[in-house]
Amino acid sequence: MDKNHSVLIIDDDRSIADSLITFYKDHGFSAQSAASGGAAMLMVRENTYDLIILDLGLPDIDGMDLFKALRFNGVDAPIIIVSGQATIKKAIEAIRLGAFNIIEKPPDPAELLLDSLNAVKQRELESEVIRLRRTLLSQNDMVGESECISLLREKLRKIAASESRVYIYGEPGVGKEMAARYLHFASTRATGPFVAVNCAAIPSELFESELFGHERGAFTGAVALHKGKFEAADGGTLFLDEVAELRQEHQAKLLRVIETSIIQRLGASREIKVDVRIVSASNKDLLKETHEGHFREDLYFRLSVIPVTIPPLRERYEDIPLLTRHFLDSMGYGRLRLDSKAISELSYYAWPGNIRELRNIIERASAMAERDIITDSDILQALPGKTGSVLETKSHALTPSMSLAEHTERFEKALLEETLMQANGNITQAAKLLKTDRGNLSKRLKKYGLTDKK
Repeated sequence: MDKNHSVLIIDDDRSIADSLITFYKDHGFSAQSAASGGAAMLMVRENTYDLIILDLGLPDIDGMDLFKALRFNGVDAPIIIVSGQATIKKAIEAIRLGAFNIIEKPPDPAELLLDSLNAVKQRELESEVIRLRRTLLSQNDMVGESECISLLREKLRKIAASESRVYIYGEPGVGKEMAARYLHFASTRATGPFVAVNCAAIPSELFESELFGHERGAFTGAVALHKGKFEAADGGTLFLDEVAELRQEHQAKLLRVIETSIIQRLGASREIKVDVRIVSASNKDLLKETHEGHFREDLYFRLSVIPVTIPPLRERYEDIPLLTRHFLDSMGYGRLRLDSKAISELSYYAWPGNIRELRNIIERASAMAERDIITDSDILQALPGKTGSVLETKSHALTPSMSLAEHTERFEKALLEETLMQANGNITQAAKLLKTDRGNLSKRLKKYGLTDKK
């Protein structure tokens, strides 16, 4: 054994408990025992065990009730039931509730040892899968701490627990594929493949080959067997981006695969069963496309079981500093940082291209920066068609989805942040710069969650 696994033996027969403790210690386990259900519950609250051996005939509680209580209280160690009272009915119930196995007393030592080793090995593998899923999820996280992104993450985590198909709505560049990846890595399919397909980029004549694959010689140029995207995503998630661009005949073929989970390569005689979760997206309003007859209604309802909407960047301006830091680090510009005026310029741009455009602007500004600090001048040169400061010419910052009050608050917050930065965090000095009293400024800083550092 790679490590000294711990086992808890729950049995009121002292001689049996002692013999099992000796048995497990002889095979490299650390072992403890409890003579009642109450004692066992106290011990699992204070210790973590890799394995539990449970006798059904306890003095204070029925063994099956204790089994349920352990699970209800979050004890996830594998449980092997060893009991002279075992019946077919109880065995079925125990296995249904998640017992690793049920063995009649007196247990065969070889069988008990094999079951014990298999149980702890299975738990190790399950723990490793959970750890890997968490690692993959952290690597594919959606950057941002705004309320709308926090709510989106929470919704995606809930959806991930199901196998339902998801349709992602959102403007171009908001990060629909990133949301699909987050959904995948938050699910039980996290260790399986994630395959993304841009449906608009597939030539019509290659649609079936790309999605379903082909056999060698299936058509001119098919010199080797080719597995399609559905086979590549087997056991994982298939992300169909720009699905609204599919032609009607391709929609019908996609619908059949969704309904049957069966594909057939071009030129093949046999069918292949696939296990794929489909997540789809489009920049178009798919329901509108359906009403106008451009998209099959039956396929729409198959794809849009759970709709998810990704907010545009103009609704989450507070995430811009985090996003810019993420882009700088990921593009190899970790040494650079943006000054407060540069952040202000970014916060007053309407971002029609959303996060994709922000990344492009940051990359452009980073390449042009002459020092380790990206200034507002660098940002203005990188922004499309900008010649003056947004604090001086703000017409481009108008966003139809925002009210006058929201625009005013956004401007005021940016002004306060910049002034506080210029005053090195000194609120008294910042009040002088803004020609207002300290109390009024403190109240406004508190309103926007800005910190009074001095």
